[in-house]
Amino acid sequence: MTAASLHLKLGGMHCSLCVTSVERALRRLPGVEQVHVSIAHEEVLVRYDPQRVTPGEIRRTLEALGFAPREPDEAARLAAEERELAQARRKALQAGILLLLTSGLMLAGHVSGPSPAGMLAMAGASAFTRRPDRPDLSSSATAGNPCAGGFSTRMCSSRPRPWPASPGALPAF
Repeated sequence: MTAASLHLKLGGMHCSLCVTSVERALRRLPGVEQVHVSIAHEEVLVRYDPQRVTPGEIRRTLEALGFAPREPDEAARLAAEERELAQARRKALQAGILLLLTSGLMLAGHVSGPSPAGMLAMAGASAFTRRPDRPDLSSSATAGNPCAGGFSTRMCSSRPRPWPASPGALPAF
């Protein structure tokens, strides 16, 4: 007996219940030896005996469960990975350029002293790097609250200290 493998993409798989139902249904087919389901990749890999079950029966079982089985498209997957890598390279290049520019501005400000042009350039660089998905720590919602914006309350300056301000006095516990 020679075992064959069938690798399929499954559209419509959302949760661990989907994974369990696919595994149970395929294992009930005569001739299915192993079933591996990946919810993250929406894929199923089935080892089966081609003498006892056909790939068409496996596909029909998956369709009866409400999934959309299709052949994995390796070329499309590789193209998507290449696009993601190219985007990551662009972001890394942009970050490197901004790092060099701001470092140069900071060095120039340190050498020549503060200037209005230098301050404007640093403000422009910080405005360019602001991400819209992150909260603005200078907004009115966080104004006046030094603990806002994800800072640790342990390090917050507005929190009362357990010790007195004078160095000679000991705290009463």
